[in-house]
Amino acid sequence: MAHRGQVRRRGRIPVIILKEGKMFVAFSPALDLATCGRTYDEAYRNLREAVELFFEECLARGTLDAALESCGWRKTKTRPPRWVAPIIVGHDLIAVDIPQAA
Repeated sequence: MAHRGQVRRRGRIPVIILKEGKMFVAFSPALDLATCGRTYDEAYRNLREAVELFFEECLARGTLDAALESCGWRKTKTRPPRWVAPIIVGHDLIAVDIPQAA
């Protein structure tokens, strides 16, 4: 729901989807939000809903700037200013020794 005088701008945030057992976990590192679903699509939809609720609650509480800053977002110096999400610049797998119970 839009608040009076509120400007909306479509943006994109990074999403990572993992498979854990029979469940799919959707995680947005840009907002530190995660949710899950029985299918990839369900997890994706659930994360979209969680993101929308995150923004609605932050706006209602007047904490959007603080919340985004704490997640590493930056505000541009353009007029009007806009928020830019952190960008994932890579991902990789590393080889490690994982301890096993005796």
